Amino acid sequence: MSLKLLETEDGCLTIENNADFVDGVFIHWEIYNWSPSKVKMYKEYWVEIVAALHRRNVKGLYAIPPTEFEEKLIKMFGFKYTGLTYRGYKLMRHE
Repeated sequence: MSLKLLETEDGCLTIENNADFVDGVFIHWEIYNWSPSKVKMYKEYWVEIVAALHRRNVKGLYAIPPTEFEEKLIKMFGFKYTGLTYRGYKLMRHE
């Protein structure tokens, strides 16, 4: 199951539930236009989204960044490396 949570002119945030793989959801946030002011705005959105997911008892939030640049970006949103990999990519979990 994939669900679009947020869509702006600058990007799209979706979650995917794969209960066979993890207890939680995968986050995919495609952002087309980065800037310091946009990051601040995205962080404000993210706080609201995490709170809404937690209210729905979704506790495990995961991401698999395909590049070091994307890993750096998702770390800014509270994701940490789990020590596990999937198909050679780091599995990150929101703390």
